[in-house]
Amino acid sequence: MSAARLFIGMITFYILAQVVCNIGEGQQMVAGVGSDMTYMTQYSQTKSTDTAGNTADFWNIGANTLGVIGKVVTFDYSIFYDVDPVTGVKTANDFTLFRYILIAIGIVMVIDMVIVLRQVISK
Repeated sequence: MSAARLFIGMITFYILAQVVCNIGEGQQMVAGVGSDMTYMTQYSQTKSTDTAGNTADFWNIGANTLGVIGKVVTFDYSIFYDVDPVTGVKTANDFTLFRYILIAIGIVMVIDMVIVLRQVISK
């Protein structure tokens, strides 16, 4: 099996895992479980007009959005935790093993992408 096929397979698996986790996360948000993923939709729009009358729109993301992107990359979704309804303490459930496997695949993909981009830039 060539390295390109393996890399394409890993990317496909990673994307499908993200889709499945986001479906689970959306189900948790509908069920009323607190989720950090709602920070991804926070934004504000600013309009600016210069002296010539030209208008420009600027989009500002919330301060927590970058932290949430880190949670997405590390698969920190609520489906991998059991939340105590009284105290709100999160404990790992049986799916945590899959989370660690997905994190390992993500790390390998990032390293492979850095190697490829380094080779492309050096040429």
